[in-house]
Amino acid sequence: MSNGFEPAVIPIVEVERVITDFEKVELGQWYWVKNDDDEMKPNLRCVMEVGSNYVKLQSPESRNGYSYCRIHRDDFNDELTFEPQADQHIQRMVNHWQQALADNMARIQNLTESLGIAPQIGHQSGNGEGKSLALLSAQVDVEQFKKALILAKEETLPELFKQNGKLSEELARWMGAPGLPMKAKFGPMKSSVDNIEDRLFNIQLYSGILETIFTLSEGAPASRDEKLRIMQRRLYMDEECLLAYELGGMEFKDIREFDKWLAKPENRDRILPFQRCMVSMRVRRDGKDRSHLNLNAFVKFGLSKADKFTYLIVRNGEQLYRVCTEQDFGEHMFPERATFDPTEPLMMKVRFEKVESMMSKREFDSIIEAKEHRAALREKWQQDNPREVWESNNPTLDWHYYNPYREGHSDFYHSDWQPFDDSSSFYDQGLEKIQAEIKEYNRVALVVQGLFDRTHTLIPHSPVQMWRPASFGASVELIYDNSMVIHWGEAPDIQAYIEACNATAGPRSVFFGQDYLWSVREAERQNNKDANNWRLSERRGPEYKVLRPYGDPGPGRVSIAKTWAPRSKTATFCWLRTSSPHSDKMVRATIKLPLDKLFNVSAYKPGDFKQFFKDPRTRARYLEWAPMLLSAEEFHAGNLKVTQPYDENDRSELFRR
Repeated sequence: MSNGFEPAVIPIVEVERVITDFEKVELGQWYWVKNDDDEMKPNLRCVMEVGSNYVKLQSPESRNGYSYCRIHRDDFNDELTFEPQADQHIQRMVNHWQQALADNMARIQNLTESLGIAPQIGHQSGNGEGKSLALLSAQVDVEQFKKALILAKEETLPELFKQNGKLSEELARWMGAPGLPMKAKFGPMKSSVDNIEDRLFNIQLYSGILETIFTLSEGAPASRDEKLRIMQRRLYMDEECLLAYELGGMEFKDIREFDKWLAKPENRDRILPFQRCMVSMRVRRDGKDRSHLNLNAFVKFGLSKADKFTYLIVRNGEQLYRVCTEQDFGEHMFPERATFDPTEPLMMKVRFEKVESMMSKREFDSIIEAKEHRAALREKWQQDNPREVWESNNPTLDWHYYNPYREGHSDFYHSDWQPFDDSSSFYDQGLEKIQAEIKEYNRVALVVQGLFDRTHTLIPHSPVQMWRPASFGASVELIYDNSMVIHWGEAPDIQAYIEACNATAGPRSVFFGQDYLWSVREAERQNNKDANNWRLSERRGPEYKVLRPYGDPGPGRVSIAKTWAPRSKTATFCWLRTSSPHSDKMVRATIKLPLDKLFNVSAYKPGDFKQFFKDPRTRARYLEWAPMLLSAEEFHAGNLKVTQPYDENDRSELFRR
């Protein structure tokens, strides 16, 4: 016997992997789906999609559509039962509905024959009228026979025909069921076509960039070691021009005139602040009709054909280039740092079987907390202000509406949101949405690689390979200007600014806003007039948003009110207009407006408008206020004449000259 160390013998254990029923599922298989109502039988459905944690099943289709359900992996065995003999069951259902349809047709035939109204085919069945007459003469109770005919016409036959339609639809539904497995297996083939299209698009994006480059200015390039800074935020030409607004207005008849404006060093350095950088631009933020805001009085763009393009403005030292592409890179050239952070739990909004949007769990919880806090305040206000007491003190007001914490309109519904994790059967769809966004952002890298490889815009530079992290880090830097790396402080509040200016309003104040509100009033009057004109009822054009009737100049863009009521804070404007479009006689016109609809131009200080355009967080929102601010700027510069109120003692203007 040895006293030495003897190793222990570890027995070999064979482990057999158990394949679950969920893992065995295949496209085109048929399963019985448990009904929510235990008293109802399960229904047969075909597997149309198989995801990482769910299956989607569909019922046989009919003319009115089909029903479907998504079953999570955890509920698979409880909700589904495999049907190995689906073809036989489908054939039984076809036979069943064929027989039901034949029986219903027989009932229709028997009823019509008993009443003597059975359809006749040619002359094979004899004279139908004669048969009906013979049947009528054989009736003992003619009145009862009449009632039977009426009942058949109004109730029995329509119901049988309706039933015939339903049975035919069910028969067609089950006769088409054998085609569902083939349809299910065809689905994955579509992804192959999508992949081919993506690759073709990427090749076109990379190779076609050479033909769309325009030189805006020449000069010395940046140094060889200078990184390309890519600005995150997309800019808009009309807004950037307002930032550098010049008295007298600005007009761009085509893109080349904007190029000249952008090439000015002061404009170039503000928009492209680095020696080698790139920014995405579009003509305007959206296609919204702003004609009623009179923005054209300040910045005119004749670039409607260019609206669809995204322009990449590239700076290389003193050189400036514009790259035109139809690719829409979105509001951001690249996402925020935390967008695809795997450590940040996400929530996804699911509506109509589609993942519409996503947000962080932290943001979701903060919204829920804010809603709950507001609900608590709303309930407390209701307790502190009993409805009967409050309504007795305020008989003309609505108790719910005047609750300062009332629940307003919101697109946020807690039930729409699901966690973006394996517990949701829409996890795969959420993952696809993220991957699609990543793919869109990766296309920016294709464009940049094309600029480095195939153009002279960034010469001189070292070899760049965007797909290699080391090369990317040495050649490119992402500037997160959207997350306020460049901009700082609280966003300016336009409403607070207006209220501060209006606080000093008086009888000799110059106001803005009355001209637009008057044109809206005239549009409403004309729309109502057209609506009541029967001659125009069938050929009316689009309704007016604003209208300036012929012979009516309106109160003026910047005007002094005829009367000012300090207690009610209302201003009444007065001017002359023609009594009719074809008359020379002038009549008095007025409009009375509350102060909160106007702006006190007199309190404006030159240059105030810039604070509302410099901050990108508020620029889009306050663009609609540009006419107000820039009109005030023009007025204080002496370029815009104030409209004085009509003087009743002046009789010289009672007739148009």
